[in-house]
Amino acid sequence: MKHLLTVVLTALSLIAFPPAALAQPGSVPDGEASVPGGFAAGSAAPASGAQPMVAYLSYRRALAAMPRYALVQRQLTLLREQYEAEQKRAAAEFNQKYEAFLEGRRDFPPTILRKRQSELQQLMAQAEAFGQQARQELSQAEDSLMAPLRQQLDKVLEDYGLQQGFAIIVNTDANATCFLSPLLSTDISQQIEALVGKK
Repeated sequence: MKHLLTVVLTALSLIAFPPAALAQPGSVPDGEASVPGGFAAGSAAPASGAQPMVAYLSYRRALAAMPRYALVQRQLTLLREQYEAEQKRAAAEFNQKYEAFLEGRRDFPPTILRKRQSELQQLMAQAEAFGQQARQELSQAEDSLMAPLRQQLDKVLEDYGLQQGFAIIVNTDANATCFLSPLLSTDISQQIEALVGKK
């Protein structure tokens, strides 16, 4: 009975006064100073007022700020208008022949009817092929004309990022980012647009 009482009293004393090894997480051992925020002295704590390591901007807006961008867009617009004019001419030719086919199909001999049908099918196939080729050539022309501008902007961003000590520069176009903390990131749109505006 005395032995059982001794065990109970020992267990109660451990619960009431836990040893240092069982102290709650976050407590600071004896001999170590504590600092606000739960960091022990000598441990890494966030530095207030430190330079943000993340920068962000709209890449598309920075491109548009380059003087040569407007010239490239005019060239692409002219090329696009030329393709559209040719598509309209081909569509007008098809419509004219199709109307003539509808008017005379009841009177055409079978041989002429089949020939007119074949011509219309060929015109439709040519129009579709031309449309695909036009889209492909426009895309290639845009890539070719915009490539020097993108290379120039990339170099400006690289130099500025290294100079300012940024770890990363985020492109915010197309909702690529959902949230950027204003405490941990900085907007460099105006600085970059000013730099590329002089190129």
